[in-house]
Amino acid sequence: MGCVAVFSIITTGFAVYSYVWEFLKNGDWSVKFSFRGAYIAFAAVGLLIIILTCALKIDTSEYFLPRIVIFGITAAAIGGLFAIGNLVNYELGYLKIFLPLVFLILLANLIAVPVVVFKKYASPTEWLVCVTTNPFLMVFVCGLMTLVIWHSCAETGYYAFL
Repeated sequence: MGCVAVFSIITTGFAVYSYVWEFLKNGDWSVKFSFRGAYIAFAAVGLLIIILTCALKIDTSEYFLPRIVIFGITAAAIGGLFAIGNLVNYELGYLKIFLPLVFLILLANLIAVPVVVFKKYASPTEWLVCVTTNPFLMVFVCGLMTLVIWHSCAETGYYAFL
């Protein structure tokens, strides 16, 4: 049961970390922008999934290895893009090249996890746990929300985590 809740813990931890990081940067605990509400929602979903996994004894350990491989490939790809982004002209390359590639990698991750889990004939509860506890789902959703309100963030000097 130890490795079952790893992705729930990562999702919850990253959501809390993102919210606290923004507070430290901006000095504001309020849910001023919609993606801050998404941080709270993902933290709550992560905690709920941890509780349900333990209470209902949902065993997703057989999907751990494929999910950790997909997680590692995605993290390495995004890390590589950050490294390349630091080498090229940051302002010019960031919006035109870097951001679409990051979202394509995240989208590939969001498709790969359900496919890998569904391929192993998971029960509906196992599939739901595996899909909702994908840490890159939070990054994708909050990243899209940040892009939607990018102009209002830029005008106020507000620093968004994603």
